[in-house]
Amino acid sequence: LVTFIVSTSAARCHPLTELIDRTLDSLGARGGPGVQDCRCIIVCDGHRPSANPRYRSGKIDDDGVARYSEYKERLRAKLTKYPLRAELLELTTNRGFGGAVYAALAHVTTPLVCVVQHDRQLMRSVDLLAVARSMLSSAGAVQYALLPTTSTAKYASQVTARLGQLGIRGVPEDLDRLSRPVQGIAEGRLVPCIAWYDSTHLCGTEYYRHFIYAGVGEWLTAESTGQLGVVQIRRWQRRQAARCGAVDACDAAQHALTPVATIPGERLVTRNRFIETELGPRQLEHVRAAGLEHYARVWRAYLLQDASPAPIVGHLDGNNFDPSRSPWDDACPAGST
Repeated sequence: LVTFIVSTSAARCHPLTELIDRTLDSLGARGGPGVQDCRCIIVCDGHRPSANPRYRSGKIDDDGVARYSEYKERLRAKLTKYPLRAELLELTTNRGFGGAVYAALAHVTTPLVCVVQHDRQLMRSVDLLAVARSMLSSAGAVQYALLPTTSTAKYASQVTARLGQLGIRGVPEDLDRLSRPVQGIAEGRLVPCIAWYDSTHLCGTEYYRHFIYAGVGEWLTAESTGQLGVVQIRRWQRRQAARCGAVDACDAAQHALTPVATIPGERLVTRNRFIETELGPRQLEHVRAAGLEHYARVWRAYLLQDASPAPIVGHLDGNNFDPSRSPWDDACPAGST
């Protein structure tokens, strides 16, 4: 049903493995029934040598290279001790978070993936497989489900304010109307998410491969589509939707203005970049140009909400990580750094 992809890269706290240990242990302890039987691909990004280390960019000095190599050896030695069925995938070049996830997808055979960064632990329990089953039962209408962080705690008011600045009204009502229930989770529902977060999320495998990583290109307003033409736009959109197992979400016959289009041949996600940095501005522009309902039908991206306002995912700071302290002492809101 779900394959976990846990991305890791060089960090100042290496060769200690406690950072990723806590993340993986939290998945096993708080991820709900069935998670421990799931396959988990730990993908280790490559690095770039540099006398001036910049860990977030994958640049490390000779000392960092040695510590990262030892870290990977320690990971390999303890794979069988993790609560999930873990395996290691080492990349020989630095590809960044987006490239690392892309590389791991080549080894996935399940319909869904759960993408987790090595410093994002579960702060409270959540039935991940219940969310997965809800996604599969949507017949392709839900392809991305973000777990809540402190950054999304006041999501409705944040989105209302942000879209209000663009002249879009009635957002709270639209969020309620477009939400989808999640069976098996108390007051669980999925609401349209107007921005991609790299933080822990479940996602359709084919959606990742053929929508996010395929040559899906640059979103444009209808007035600037030029020689591409509405017919080509519709043909491309149908092809992409078919690959993702969804209905055609951009039928120009129903949306005469066709406010958003795509140029084939260009990628949404480029090498050495975070996915959220690439997608966020395009998604917001889509909402502005076409409205929230049209956006939800095209992107199929949602945020999980349940009975508790507390965040599910927290962030461990790999630069200042102290393994002697409680995991809650080192956790800070995901998306806050």
